[in-house]
Amino acid sequence: MSFLFKQMCNLSLLLVAGLLLWQALPFQPGEDNRSLGSTVEAADTQSLEELDIGDKVVDESWEWEHRTARDYSRHQDLDNENKPVTWIVVAKNHYGEGGVTLLSEELIGRYAFDDSSHVHDRGYNHWGESGSDISTTYGLRPWLNEEFYGAFSDDFQDSVISTTIPNKEWEEGDSYTTEDKVFIPSTTELGDTEHNWSYEVGSVYPYFSGADDEDRLAELPGNFGVWRYWTRSPSSRWAHFIRYVISEGGFYYTGVSLGSAGVRPVVNLNSEVQVSTTPNAEGVYEIKEGASNSNNSPNNDARIGTQRLHGSDRFETALKISDAVYPEQANAAVLARGDKFPDALAGVPLAFQKGGPLLLTNPDSLHSDTEDKIDELLSIGDTIYILGGEAAISEDVANELEEKNYNVRRLEGANRYETAIAIAKELVDDPQEAFLATGQDFADAVAVSGVAAVRNAPVLLTHGENLSDSTSNYIEENNLNEINVIGGPAAVSEEVKEEAGGTERIYGDNRWVTAVEIAEEFVGTTTKAALATGDNFPDALSGGVYAAQNQAPVLLTTSTDLSNEVEKYLENKAEVNKVTIFGGEVAVSEDIKEALEKIE
Repeated sequence: MSFLFKQMCNLSLLLVAGLLLWQALPFQPGEDNRSLGSTVEAADTQSLEELDIGDKVVDESWEWEHRTARDYSRHQDLDNENKPVTWIVVAKNHYGEGGVTLLSEELIGRYAFDDSSHVHDRGYNHWGESGSDISTTYGLRPWLNEEFYGAFSDDFQDSVISTTIPNKEWEEGDSYTTEDKVFIPSTTELGDTEHNWSYEVGSVYPYFSGADDEDRLAELPGNFGVWRYWTRSPSSRWAHFIRYVISEGGFYYTGVSLGSAGVRPVVNLNSEVQVSTTPNAEGVYEIKEGASNSNNSPNNDARIGTQRLHGSDRFETALKISDAVYPEQANAAVLARGDKFPDALAGVPLAFQKGGPLLLTNPDSLHSDTEDKIDELLSIGDTIYILGGEAAISEDVANELEEKNYNVRRLEGANRYETAIAIAKELVDDPQEAFLATGQDFADAVAVSGVAAVRNAPVLLTHGENLSDSTSNYIEENNLNEINVIGGPAAVSEEVKEEAGGTERIYGDNRWVTAVEIAEEFVGTTTKAALATGDNFPDALSGGVYAAQNQAPVLLTTSTDLSNEVEKYLENKAEVNKVTIFGGEVAVSEDIKEALEKIE
């Protein structure tokens, strides 16, 4: 019995070990293995974010028929018709929504562009709904977002960030936006900075920055004459023509219904997707694991997705917001003190116009993380604008920056009102419009800052009961056509409004309502909104540049509860599908984030 008992015990141990080994397999027999590669030990992977611009990645777990498209059947001698799509890392956070932007290395199909006969409310809808029968059948946008996207593995789909794509009319006019998972680049993003054929977002992809024409080419297979691929840039002359890239690298145009041009699709992928730490023999990194799309709402059924830009304090939050707008480089920077608001209130339009972030520092010493960010974004000789006098930001800070060979310009006055005027004069020589808000509090000024930036209009400050002399003089000197008074009579009195020549007052019963009224008055159709606490100034102030870049309103809330006014605004704006929260959970609670995701 003793021998038999021992044998049974040994057999049990073997069975248990075998079961554990079977469970440790990457997938179970019979299960669907449509995932991003295979699960590996953490030490064998790195995040997609860690790859360099220009690196290539591939998802080996699925294949695509590269020549699947209209008229491809006649080219039977193309090689490798079924293979994984290889992607090039061309940008990071290019659209201000996080993520890593990937561009197909090769031509994956030929299709007609959407018909421009469909007119969008802001212009010809080249990249919107399909118009004619031919575009309904062969249109690019539905094909890429349905058929092509639908062929991705499940994990790849889950990791794609739905991205707001700015477009431009074929003639001069306002741009419009679309929301897409898969799209095609503009000529601007591919490196054409000579022509104004596209609305710029994040400028050129870093991969194509300074590239020669031949570096912009798809590696097109076959020898069937001139190969070309679509961009989403319309012709500057004709509504029914779209720019494309020919095999020699030049930008040309052709009719939108022509089905002989190729496609190099773009996806914005979650930066936490795991890839191999070393490339394969072809120099390509393999995608190993997907990542839940943390840049959108974790609730996939929610109408509104959320993302939070925040750091451990106000200085770091300003840096995170800067990363979302200027991930690679900036043209300038605006520097404000982080502990008090007066001198900084008018700074957002200046930062946006000069092409740089609004960063925060201590009054007496340059904040170390802010210093590092400046060094990362700027080059020697670039300009840093300091807001306020030496009492706001000391001369030691200015000297430290000058020693690094930056061009330091201090915009100051004897008080907050004169400092706002100094900023206004730097912003625009011949202003047509201005926004007038109280300088005694921050809420109204920060709520309108993004709107003012988009309209290239200065934010002027005043006392509540009497118009500041410097502000009065500025208004008189410039003969402004529009002066929008922000806030109710308790903030800016009726007497001040009349003396200033105010043309309109935008306000509500409180700061939350005033922010909503600003959005209703000045922000047109948009898919995005920004939200910050109205109890303190730094997060909303730094976020103004982000809001301007994304044409999003800055909404305010208490730190603990979503205001009814903001909730109603978002309920009524069905097109808004993403809200960016500025600040951590102490500034804007997790309950508020969850409330946003429950809005239908």
